[in-house]
Amino acid sequence: GMGNTGGSAPYVDNTNSHSGNASLYFDYNNYSTSMIRLAGLDLTENEQPLVMSFYEYKDYASYGEVEVGFMTDPSDFSTFVTVKHVYPDDIPVDTWKEFRFGLPDSVNGKVIYPAFYVPTDNYTDFYVDDVTISVGDEDCFAPENLQASNVAYTSAQISWTPVTPNATYLMHYT
Repeated sequence: GMGNTGGSAPYVDNTNSHSGNASLYFDYNNYSTSMIRLAGLDLTENEQPLVMSFYEYKDYASYGEVEVGFMTDPSDFSTFVTVKHVYPDDIPVDTWKEFRFGLPDSVNGKVIYPAFYVPTDNYTDFYVDDVTISVGDEDCFAPENLQASNVAYTSAQISWTPVTPNATYLMHYT
Protein backbone atom coordinates (compact mmCIF):
# COMPACT_ATOMS: atom_id res chain seq x y z
CA GLY A 1 0.00 0.00 0.00
CA MET A 2 0.98 3.56 -0.58
CA GLY A 3 -0.01 6.73 1.14
CA ASN A 4 0.88 10.37 1.57
CA THR A 5 -0.40 13.60 3.00
CA GLY A 6 -0.02 15.59 -0.20
CA GLY A 7 1.06 15.23 -3.83
CA SER A 8 0.68 12.21 -6.06
CA ALA A 9 3.67 10.08 -5.17
CA PRO A 10 4.80 7.41 -4.48
CA TYR A 11 3.85 5.54 -7.63
CA VAL A 12 5.19 3.02 -10.14
CA ASP A 13 7.26 4.83 -12.77
CA ASN A 14 7.99 3.35 -16.21
CA THR A 15 10.62 5.87 -17.31
CA ASN A 16 13.53 5.10 -14.99
CA SER A 17 14.64 1.77 -13.53
CA HIS A 18 17.78 -0.01 -12.35
CA SER A 19 16.64 -3.25 -13.98
CA GLY A 20 13.45 -4.27 -15.72
CA ASN A 21 11.12 -1.54 -16.90
CA ALA A 22 9.72 0.15 -13.77
CA SER A 23 10.67 1.49 -10.34
CA LEU A 24 8.96 3.19 -7.39
CA TYR A 25 9.04 6.97 -7.66
CA PHE A 26 8.90 9.28 -4.65
CA ASP A 27 8.28 12.99 -5.30
CA TYR A 28 8.29 15.04 -2.13
CA ASN A 29 9.05 18.58 -3.09
CA ASN A 30 5.68 19.47 -1.58
CA TYR A 31 6.89 18.74 1.97
CA SER A 32 4.45 15.90 2.45
CA THR A 33 4.70 12.75 4.54
CA SER A 34 4.60 9.52 2.56
CA MET A 35 5.06 5.81 3.00
CA ILE A 36 5.07 2.78 0.79
CA ARG A 37 4.93 -0.71 2.20
CA LEU A 38 5.61 -3.78 0.14
CA ALA A 39 3.95 -7.18 0.19
CA GLY A 40 4.26 -9.24 3.35
CA LEU A 41 7.16 -11.60 3.88
CA ASP A 42 6.49 -14.64 6.08
CA LEU A 43 9.49 -15.18 8.37
CA THR A 44 7.68 -17.32 10.93
CA GLU A 45 9.99 -20.28 10.22
CA ASN A 46 13.19 -18.28 9.62
CA GLU A 47 16.10 -18.40 12.08
CA GLN A 48 18.88 -17.09 9.82
CA PRO A 49 20.29 -13.55 9.54
CA LEU A 50 18.66 -11.46 6.81
CA VAL A 51 19.93 -8.66 4.58
CA MET A 52 17.77 -6.04 2.86
CA SER A 53 19.11 -4.33 -0.23
CA PHE A 54 17.77 -1.92 -2.82
CA TYR A 55 18.95 0.61 -5.37
CA GLU A 56 18.12 4.30 -5.12
CA TYR A 57 18.45 6.97 -7.81
CA LYS A 58 17.91 10.70 -7.94
CA ASP A 59 17.79 12.90 -10.99
CA TYR A 60 18.52 16.25 -9.33
CA ALA A 61 19.73 17.73 -6.06
CA SER A 62 17.57 17.08 -3.03
CA TYR A 63 17.82 16.96 0.74
CA GLY A 64 16.12 15.17 3.57
CA GLU A 65 15.95 11.58 4.64
CA VAL A 66 14.20 8.32 3.91
CA GLU A 67 13.56 5.84 6.71
CA VAL A 68 13.77 2.23 5.56
CA GLY A 69 12.40 -0.54 7.71
CA PHE A 70 9.40 -2.78 8.15
CA MET A 71 5.92 -2.96 9.61
CA THR A 72 4.36 -5.90 11.42
CA ASP A 73 0.80 -4.73 10.79
CA PRO A 74 0.27 -3.34 7.28
CA SER A 75 -2.59 -1.09 8.38
CA ASP A 76 -0.97 0.34 11.53
CA PHE A 77 1.84 2.88 11.08
CA SER A 78 2.74 2.61 14.76
CA THR A 79 4.24 -0.85 13.99
CA PHE A 80 6.82 0.71 11.62
CA VAL A 81 10.41 0.05 12.77
CA THR A 82 13.20 2.10 11.18
CA VAL A 83 16.26 -0.01 10.38
CA LYS A 84 18.23 2.39 8.18
CA HIS A 85 18.23 6.13 7.47
CA VAL A 86 19.09 6.92 3.85
CA TYR A 87 19.98 10.44 2.75
CA PRO A 88 19.34 11.10 -0.95
CA ASP A 89 21.82 14.00 -0.91
CA ASP A 90 24.55 11.33 -0.47
CA ILE A 91 23.71 9.89 -3.91
CA PRO A 92 25.38 11.46 -6.96
CA VAL A 93 22.87 12.89 -9.44
CA ASP A 94 21.90 10.46 -12.26
CA THR A 95 23.42 7.48 -10.44
CA TRP A 96 21.88 4.29 -9.04
CA LYS A 97 23.40 3.50 -5.63
CA GLU A 98 23.00 0.22 -3.78
CA PHE A 99 22.08 0.24 -0.11
CA ARG A 100 22.53 -2.95 1.88
CA PHE A 101 22.04 -3.60 5.58
CA GLY A 102 21.17 -6.35 8.02
CA LEU A 103 17.68 -6.70 9.44
CA PRO A 104 17.39 -7.17 13.20
CA ASP A 105 16.93 -10.72 14.50
CA SER A 106 13.57 -9.55 15.90
CA VAL A 107 12.01 -9.96 12.42
CA ASN A 108 12.39 -13.74 12.65
CA GLY A 109 9.21 -15.51 13.68
CA LYS A 110 6.97 -12.77 12.20
CA VAL A 111 5.31 -11.67 9.00
CA ILE A 112 6.88 -8.33 8.04
CA TYR A 113 6.09 -5.69 5.43
CA PRO A 114 9.21 -3.88 4.14
CA ALA A 115 8.51 -0.14 4.02
CA PHE A 116 9.96 3.22 2.96
CA TYR A 117 8.86 6.29 4.91
CA VAL A 118 9.53 9.93 4.01
CA PRO A 119 8.84 12.29 6.92
CA THR A 120 7.85 15.92 6.45
CA ASP A 121 10.38 18.70 5.82
CA ASN A 122 12.00 16.93 2.87
CA TYR A 123 12.73 18.14 -0.62
CA THR A 124 13.36 14.70 -1.99
CA ASP A 125 12.74 13.18 -5.40
CA PHE A 126 14.08 9.65 -5.80
CA TYR A 127 13.46 6.23 -7.34
CA VAL A 128 13.75 2.83 -5.62
CA ASP A 129 14.26 -0.44 -7.49
CA ASP A 130 15.32 -4.05 -6.97
CA VAL A 131 14.30 -4.36 -3.33
CA THR A 132 15.42 -7.74 -2.01
CA ILE A 133 15.54 -9.49 1.32
CA SER A 134 17.85 -12.47 1.43
CA VAL A 135 19.60 -14.77 3.86
CA GLY A 136 23.15 -13.64 4.47
CA ASP A 137 25.64 -11.41 6.17
CA GLU A 138 25.40 -7.68 5.54
CA ASP A 139 29.20 -7.42 5.34
CA CYS A 140 29.64 -10.07 2.66
CA PHE A 141 29.22 -8.71 -0.85
CA ALA A 142 29.15 -10.85 -3.96
CA PRO A 143 32.08 -10.24 -6.31
CA GLU A 144 31.57 -8.40 -9.59
CA ASN A 145 32.67 -9.36 -13.11
CA LEU A 146 32.73 -13.08 -12.34
CA GLN A 147 34.30 -14.87 -15.33
CA ALA A 148 35.41 -18.36 -16.27
CA SER A 149 38.21 -18.86 -18.80
CA ASN A 150 40.36 -21.71 -20.08
CA VAL A 151 37.51 -24.10 -19.36
CA ALA A 152 38.54 -27.73 -19.82
CA TYR A 153 37.06 -31.07 -18.81
CA THR A 154 38.73 -31.07 -15.38
CA SER A 155 39.70 -27.43 -14.82
CA ALA A 156 38.84 -23.78 -15.34
CA GLN A 157 40.24 -20.44 -14.34
CA ILE A 158 37.86 -18.23 -12.36
CA SER A 159 38.39 -14.49 -11.93
CA TRP A 160 36.39 -11.67 -10.37
CA THR A 161 36.61 -8.15 -9.03
CA PRO A 162 36.28 -7.98 -5.23
CA VAL A 163 33.74 -5.59 -3.75
CA THR A 164 34.74 -3.53 -0.71
CA PRO A 165 34.96 -4.37 2.15
CA ASN A 166 35.76 -7.91 0.98
CA ALA A 167 39.37 -8.54 -0.03
CA THR A 168 39.19 -12.33 -0.24
CA TYR A 169 36.49 -14.87 -1.00
CA LEU A 170 36.00 -18.48 -0.16
CA MET A 171 35.10 -20.48 -3.27
CA HIS A 172 33.29 -23.79 -2.93
CA TYR A 173 32.80 -26.18 -5.84
CA THR A 174 31.60 -29.74 -6.23
